Amino acid sequence: MAQKDPMNMRVKLAIIAAATKAVEYKSSNPDASDDEVIRHVTENSDEILEGMY
Repeated sequence: MAQKDPMNMRVKLAIIAAATKAVEYKSSNPDASDDEVIRHVTENSDEILEGMY
């Protein structure tokens, strides 16, 4: 079995964490535009990444 690249796994986890935060925000703010959701995720990216570990 091939060894998994730890950096690749971290990137995948970051993508999943950001997508999860986007879905949570949109669920709480159903009238938010896609741009607002992206802005929220971007502005909170440090917090999202810290929450991964």
